[in-house]
Amino acid sequence: MVNTVRIVLSSTTTVVALLVTLMIVSTSSSSNEFFNLTEMVYAQSSNATTSNNSTPPVLLIHGYMADASVWNKWVELLKKDGIAVYPITFKQSDDKCGSAAEHAKELSKIIGQIKDETGQNKVNIVGHSKGGLDARVYLANNTKDVANLVMIGTPNSGSPLAQSSEVCTPAVYDLRPGAAATEVKMNPNTKYYTIAGEWDPKSGNCQLTPFLPMEQSGSSTLPKPNDGMVPVSSVESQDYFINIGHSKSCHTNLMSDYEYELAKEVITEGNSSSNQTGSQQSLQQQEKQKGSQQQKIQNSGISVDLTTPTMGNMYGGDKKGSFDFTFQNNNILGNATMNEKPADGKVYEGWFEDKGDASGYSLSIGKFNEDDNTLAINQTMVNPYTYTIFFVTAEPVDDPDPNPSDVVVGTKLPIPFGQ
Repeated sequence: MVNTVRIVLSSTTTVVALLVTLMIVSTSSSSNEFFNLTEMVYAQSSNATTSNNSTPPVLLIHGYMADASVWNKWVELLKKDGIAVYPITFKQSDDKCGSAAEHAKELSKIIGQIKDETGQNKVNIVGHSKGGLDARVYLANNTKDVANLVMIGTPNSGSPLAQSSEVCTPAVYDLRPGAAATEVKMNPNTKYYTIAGEWDPKSGNCQLTPFLPMEQSGSSTLPKPNDGMVPVSSVESQDYFINIGHSKSCHTNLMSDYEYELAKEVITEGNSSSNQTGSQQSLQQQEKQKGSQQQKIQNSGISVDLTTPTMGNMYGGDKKGSFDFTFQNNNILGNATMNEKPADGKVYEGWFEDKGDASGYSLSIGKFNEDDNTLAINQTMVNPYTYTIFFVTAEPVDDPDPNPSDVVVGTKLPIPFGQ
């Protein structure tokens, strides 16, 4: 999405800047006016001259319609910690509006130069917003030279604000839900981390005045929680991402001291390739997480929110209910609750669905009690773990159709479901 932008203004263009801002943010239905800024100052920060030899250098990738100057604070902090830092500038492809695919091609050369200069065989990458997508596309080539990727406010499953925008192409295309850049495969040689913004406009925490009205608008129209431009559900959309914290700042303020402290432990760790490969570390950590999560669920049960569909998924929007359940062997025992009554003549119905099943088969669990909008579940199946989604529809009371209607709310089932 967008990082810091310095607008070049003369004494007579302040009003023009205000008009541009108002054009950008009019309503969520006018997303064609996503961004319409005119001119930017370009800046490149210098690299660290000394570094801790045991720590990989840090490559900083800015986002959409921005440049390397957005990392000035982080450059200062990394230098203070004795770490070689490289705030990136793409020179062979459009720096501010280039596609993730083109940026990924150039990353190979840039990372090679950094390794030669520092004598390290791996780097750490921090990407803000689209910068995280640039890195993910590069990593999809199965490279082995990135130890850790930290994605800050990255629209990993897109942002509705970019859905119909044509500003700053082709970069904006990568930000749309379903874009190829959001669906690239995982690199097992790298650990993926996320930092997301949970911003409340009433709290402040957003100092970039030209973008504040748009972020305020996005805060109210995007699925909550969000940072004004990207929902948390988008940032954390993949199971293999490791969340290292949430910030109370808006999207354009997610590169402060606070976010640095969240990421510091990851990006200042030594290069441990002599002990284990990145692939082994990543896979072992994921298996450990899966095991501990499964044990926790089996021991104490799990509670998940039922949320409205968003960005092409059956879930991820506003919370409208909850699903509490436990499981053991082939049995699922639980209770689903909806916070609101269905429309007149309708009744809620619960379903399990295997999104990986080419047949698209949905299994009905039953209809909700009309008195209290709850559904008691005691389901024995041959293999319940093949299902990945639990969702709820609103069906006619005497509906003869065995197929589900439109999804009202849903939730992604946790590991070990979907395995």
